[in-house]
Amino acid sequence: MNNLTIVMYHYVRDLKNSRYPDIKGLDLNLFKEQIDYMRKHYNIITMEEVIHSIDNEVKIPDKSVLLTFDDAYSDHYTNVFPILDRYKIQGSFYTPSKAITEHTVLDVNKIHFILASVEDKLNLVDDLKELVKIYQKEYQLEDFDYYYKKLAQASRLDTKDVIFIKRLLQVELVEDLRIKIVDTLFEKYIGVSEEAFSRELYMNEEQLKHMLRSGQHIGNHGYNHYWWNSLNEKEMSQELDLSISFLEKIGVDMNNWTACYPYGSYDDQSIKMLKERGCKLAVTTEVDIATTSKDTRFIMPRLDTRLEAEGAEFLVLGQLLLNRIASYKTYTNMPGYDLVATNPELNKSAMIQVKSRWETGASGFPIKNFDCDFVVAVFLNRGSKNGKKKVKEPVYYVFPVSVIESATRSDSWSKVYLRDIPDHENYRDQWSMVSSFLCI
Repeated sequence: MNNLTIVMYHYVRDLKNSRYPDIKGLDLNLFKEQIDYMRKHYNIITMEEVIHSIDNEVKIPDKSVLLTFDDAYSDHYTNVFPILDRYKIQGSFYTPSKAITEHTVLDVNKIHFILASVEDKLNLVDDLKELVKIYQKEYQLEDFDYYYKKLAQASRLDTKDVIFIKRLLQVELVEDLRIKIVDTLFEKYIGVSEEAFSRELYMNEEQLKHMLRSGQHIGNHGYNHYWWNSLNEKEMSQELDLSISFLEKIGVDMNNWTACYPYGSYDDQSIKMLKERGCKLAVTTEVDIATTSKDTRFIMPRLDTRLEAEGAEFLVLGQLLLNRIASYKTYTNMPGYDLVATNPELNKSAMIQVKSRWETGASGFPIKNFDCDFVVAVFLNRGSKNGKKKVKEPVYYVFPVSVIESATRSDSWSKVYLRDIPDHENYRDQWSMVSSFLCI
């Protein structure tokens, strides 16, 4: 059994110059930085090496990383693939087959782009209120207030209104009604045909074949991108068989095919069916460091770097591991901290909150929650939006939480300025403080 860091990506694009700058994705420059960082400090391995390790119970290299990319976006071909190909790195790309073969747009993507197109999300809430009212009798719906009270719960990444919109349109309503409502909103706010949008958003078969020939791994992400834990046996069987046929059609090595659970949704039935059809491995959206073993091969967790903040957390996790501090990433809704560093021998842990800033020369960072042991401030140093400041290596400051809590904070948004922290340069790269705290 070996530890394996599996990194999950979705949109990778030049966000600020995109038609949809508010889409939640990873900026292309930050992706390049992450690849450079991993090439220097990790062993980036292939899916076939992972499968071989599990099948034969052999060790993978220390500090191994596997790169995965969900949903077969055209971003992956135009932005990601050239970088991976240049450095002879393999990525594993998971394709929702229907979007490619029938030129449809996944409901989850329709929702993403609807949200990115509407500045005031309350307008969408009002739209949904009217649509629930229109379909209430036909579908025997509850009152709108019932759904809002049930679903509108803010997370660390989204407001309560955004969470409400996502949950109502992705899970709560029956499928045919969800489709009707999403299509109505898509037409209103996007205003282009679904086919045209699909051809722009996703890769095509020839691009996937090109990537396969170049050594990339193409895996199964379902046919319709349904929640697999919601399907009955017949539905699940059809979903898998159609998506497997697509992989065969484009030339995937079916002796080493793998799957990625849509929405991270799986159950005993879906795992059983994957095994029956010869699947070698499946990845989830659960957040943790994976282990390579026959017992875990169908429930492999990943780290998510789709947001700038998530990317900073990944970089800090890497620094902790390089300093021989056993650490893992928490679930994204954990309050107060993002990473946990541990000393398993003493059953001792340190909660670490990561604060990141985009611009080279940023003077500080906002913080409101002090439920942690350390605050790591990461200055990503990605230059400036006007291009006047050059990209530099990330800078890390490791502060005991007491230092940050005692510092002066601005009234407007609780920003801590480095200048207000005495001898703040003494805290730069001080990972040893975490080691000392853990008695390592």
